[in-house]
Amino acid sequence: MCGGEELDEDDMEKLPLDLQYLPDDKEREPDLQTRVLISDTLFQMGSSYEVREEYRKWNYYVLFREYDRWEQDDDAREAMQNVIYIIIQDDGKVDLRKEHELPTEVETPDSEDVVKLSDSLDNNDILDDKATSDISNTQTSQLESGS
Repeated sequence: MCGGEELDEDDMEKLPLDLQYLPDDKEREPDLQTRVLISDTLFQMGSSYEVREEYRKWNYYVLFREYDRWEQDDDAREAMQNVIYIIIQDDGKVDLRKEHELPTEVETPDSEDVVKLSDSLDNNDILDDKATSDISNTQTSQLESGS
């Protein structure tokens, strides 16, 4: 995910030692699916407050920003932007639901629908018991005949 781009000295010094002063010819991961998977993993890990604090402490934002500038694929950029979002937002306002709204109310079925469903299940149970009995009898006959 990291490239060999030049960063400000202040930004560079805040990075972990292994990520400081990478060679100019350092290449990013060439496989798109792997890059998206890494971004999604970073996002999921960032659902923990402690991990978000580590991202901030080690200045990962700078690396993620540079990756976002480099990435050409819209889906991969969106995945990384989700990671960047959780880093730069105030923890009291972080919303990890992405784009999907969670329902505020759960619909409950009418009591008539529950009775209809219950009656339907009872009828199917009778059919299932008969079908199970027929299959069991067939298997027993086959075993006794040796086929």
